Amino acid sequence: MSARLVEIAGRPYLAGLWWQIRSGGSAGKKLMLKSARETAAQFEGEAYTHAALRAEQYGLTSHEGEAWPAKTVSLAAALRPVGHDAFLGVFCLGSAEPFWWLCGILRGLVVADGDEIFASKEEALVAAGSLRLMLESVGLTEVVLDTPEASRDYLAPLLGVETPLLGLFQKERPWPLLIGAAAALLFFLGVGLSWIYGAYQELQEERQRERQLAEKEALRQDVLTHPEKYFRTEWLTAPPFTASGAQCATALLALPVSEKAWRLEEAVCGPAGRLTVSWAHQKGASFVHLPAGAILAEPERATSDSALSPLPGPLSAPGPLLTRSGATAALYELTQNLSAQLLVSWEPPEEFRIDEKTTLPAPWQRGQFELSRLPAAALLGGDLFAALERHPGSILASLTRNNNDLIIKGYIYALTKN
Repeated sequence: MSARLVEIAGRPYLAGLWWQIRSGGSAGKKLMLKSARETAAQFEGEAYTHAALRAEQYGLTSHEGEAWPAKTVSLAAALRPVGHDAFLGVFCLGSAEPFWWLCGILRGLVVADGDEIFASKEEALVAAGSLRLMLESVGLTEVVLDTPEASRDYLAPLLGVETPLLGLFQKERPWPLLIGAAAALLFFLGVGLSWIYGAYQELQEERQRERQLAEKEALRQDVLTHPEKYFRTEWLTAPPFTASGAQCATALLALPVSEKAWRLEEAVCGPAGRLTVSWAHQKGASFVHLPAGAILAEPERATSDSALSPLPGPLSAPGPLLTRSGATAALYELTQNLSAQLLVSWEPPEEFRIDEKTTLPAPWQRGQFELSRLPAAALLGGDLFAALERHPGSILASLTRNNNDLIIKGYIYALTKN
């Protein structure tokens, strides 16, 4: 079916364009329009008349008859499914004559057959099945809405700003000639020089706005495509849980219950590969002869602080992150098997600010967990640390030994979507 006009939140949008990526990569408006004209000329039988231009691609469509409303933009280009690498949607749109719109987006770009119009839901779902094979390998989000009202309500908050459609073969305004002629005329007439200056300033400001919009869009696409450049990824470089856990367990379990009549109060291994030990004074203990490496911190307490051997980073790349609910469930399962106690909390996802009004959330978030009431035997053999390492994104923050307990504190990263 041909492209269809639809109004959402009081603005006109066009659905059903044929999308292509420019072979030379991203470009400005003039080069992108040139590429669109060349493609339209190659498919002369399709009689393409208009184009929607983006930083890296363009969409083509044909139109005859009554002109579209001013500032009509591509619906697929305006859609911003934030936080999704791949998006596939089937929406019922239109009022008097409803139609079905299929939309497929991969990392911010409209795929070639991802902006199509169908007369029936069945046809749209068949076409969606073909796109699903291409998109599902990168974390696909799918939406199917059966009424125009539900579709408009879902799409309205996800629609961003895009350049209106342009006529492919309309004559471009000869600005240099017009400005030159106006300048000569006004020079000879001796009036209106201020108008020329104002027109020049306006042109420069418009170009500056276009450059800024292009830069913001390029940055937005880069954040969505390469989030690791903009958000915290400490699990990719932290030592394996088995290595850091074994080092801390060996150091803590080697400490005596008392030394030189001073009682072991608490020992903490980590972060940053350090072992901090606190000793409590007991009756008869010497204030001069303290435990090895300790200094008197308070009248009744001595402390020592020593560095452990540095550990290497991961020997291999960690596996893909779990979802937040999956990571939480895995921790509770491990806790149940140990008859231990677990506390888990999640920090909000980080945000990267594109400008004063636009922020993008990280596709992952960091959780903090604490395993307590652990038996000493749980730290022997390394099975517990190996189990925690099998959860991608897990990092040891500290291992604590005190009078009554062994406590593991750590971080775990998980995908924000469930």
